[in-house]
Amino acid sequence: MTTIRRQALILTVLLCAIGAAGVRPAGAVAPLVPFQIQLTVSGCPGRCPVWSASVSLDGSVVFDGYRNVAHPGRHSARISPEAVHGLRRRVDEVGFMSLRPAYTGQISDAPTTTLSILIGSTTRTVHVGGGPGGGAPEGLVRLISDIYDAAGLARWVGRPHP
Repeated sequence: MTTIRRQALILTVLLCAIGAAGVRPAGAVAPLVPFQIQLTVSGCPGRCPVWSASVSLDGSVVFDGYRNVAHPGRHSARISPEAVHGLRRRVDEVGFMSLRPAYTGQISDAPTTTLSILIGSTTRTVHVGGGPGGGAPEGLVRLISDIYDAAGLARWVGRPHP
């Protein structure tokens, strides 16, 4: 076998091994895994705001205000890639994908917050109702608040997140 063929064979084997190990050359970009957040707040017998918002991997934010919000209708904005990545890290820190599907507090006429998160091909939905926090873990309550703040939802809802 000639030296050039031997070197080509060695290079091919190395590249295959690197690819199989998931190692990327310096500067290579990791493939994007689908990521989306959907946050919905239901109403209550009183004047609770009713709205839904989504945050996508590309930073697009879409807000739909239905009732008792400062700006009803559909609105959109964009947040930075760093903000989206920060939310993605928070989702992992909280262990969102392994939380219970529902947490319910003691107040029967309080609104319910529903948080659905898509990562890759898996969607997890968690409902929190029955008053502040609804008995949910503190990390989940903070995650909901972080999403609200990062997406700038107060500008459309008309009040800071409780």
